[in-house]
Amino acid sequence: STLKELFGQFAHGSSEMDGKVFAKLCKDCKVISKECSATYVDLVFAQVKDKAARKINYTQFNRAVDIFAGKRK
Repeated sequence: STLKELFGQFAHGSSEMDGKVFAKLCKDCKVISKECSATYVDLVFAQVKDKAARKINYTQFNRAVDIFAGKRK
């Protein structure tokens, strides 16, 4: 499936997802590892979301994926 489809599945068709859903997506997709802890996932979420927001949209989600990809290199 595409990244957009994956986002939609975890966001349950919504255009945004909160930190809890984002963390679950990262866990289910095996992003969380020795190099990438659950705390780091939370920090990345905080980094890509708007300051006062509690959720991220697909564009911000893509930015988070890029950050994780950079960490994996």
